[in-house]
Amino acid sequence: MERSSVKGLIVVIVAVAAVVGAAWFALSSVTGEGAPRYAQIDNARVHDSGDSDMPFEYTLAAYDERGRSEEVTFKTTRELRDGAYLMLRVLPIRGVVSWEEVQPQDLPQACQDALGA
Repeated sequence: MERSSVKGLIVVIVAVAAVVGAAWFALSSVTGEGAPRYAQIDNARVHDSGDSDMPFEYTLAAYDERGRSEEVTFKTTRELRDGAYLMLRVLPIRGVVSWEEVQPQDLPQACQDALGA
């Protein structure tokens, strides 16, 4: 194979990967679904975000449905109820796009175990 053919093939592969990645990101941003993660509010971990529209910033351990942990950061307009359980919707790159309070019995079992619910 000639050198120019190899370069051309590499350019095509990179271009296809970029288009697929952009389409996936755009679709996930439009649907707004995001992967569910579960966390418990700890108001000792809330900070001033410096944003007048969303002044409260939380950084919490969040768990997927299998109980695997990751740290998430999100902003809110108000301080949340200490000890409340949340279901967070998390998108790649964008992070937390929505949250809602849930009851302990609504958490997946692995999350109940991880959070002590």
